[in-house]
Amino acid sequence: MNKLTEKYICKRILEDKRENGRKLEEYRVLDIKKNEIKNALGSCRLKLGDTEVICGIKADIGTPFPDAPDQGIIMTSVEFMPLASKEIEAGRPDESMVELSRIVDRGIRESHCIDLKKLGIVENEEVWRISIDCYIINHDGGLIDACSLAAAIALKLCKMPKKEEGEKDKPFPMSDFPISVTARKYKDKIILDTTKDEEACFDCRITTTFTKDGNICAMQKGENHGFTKDEINKILDLASKKQKEISKLVSK
Repeated sequence: MNKLTEKYICKRILEDKRENGRKLEEYRVLDIKKNEIKNALGSCRLKLGDTEVICGIKADIGTPFPDAPDQGIIMTSVEFMPLASKEIEAGRPDESMVELSRIVDRGIRESHCIDLKKLGIVENEEVWRISIDCYIINHDGGLIDACSLAAAIALKLCKMPKKEEGEKDKPFPMSDFPISVTARKYKDKIILDTTKDEEACFDCRITTTFTKDGNICAMQKGENHGFTKDEINKILDLASKKQKEISKLVSK
């Protein structure tokens, strides 16, 4: 992005204006398609504006960790599809992708939305390993919130894996529904659901993950600059309201 475009975006933000007439705290249009991956236990294809991600859940049998012999295992990964953005290069994931995977994973773990004990098969011997795989199809910003929500919806749609043919269907042991809201700052302005161009202008980010009851279960600060106490309080207020809005949209 050139300097002229960057200056224009910053100027608009200071005037409380954004592309498409959005308010600073307003999200782009959310479009959700459920269970499009037939071979997954549960899946979600999600669009947030022009950002598009797809998440699928799969399972296999593995050995439990020594300190949790009766608990299943969850593993989360986020990857770019090669054509998701012209800046993407083939090879090992960069630091931003590693961080993104960890934030999505942390929100799921800290919300305790999955009863890991119900994923145990034989104590000390066999447990279900649940893989949460997110793929970014098109990158136009807001990846943390998009991937986190797609993962939560895919898990909500999940069916319990079967060890043997003929087993009866069992509900997947999901008891909560985490929602992450990411805020960025430019000078004294707080912005939600940033586009890729906006993210290139602002280097201050914080993500708050809520349980379905609106309790904070995880927070992650990113990038170079910080927030004041008053800014954090404002962000938490905005994020809490947004969590409730998103929860209502998803439950329809």
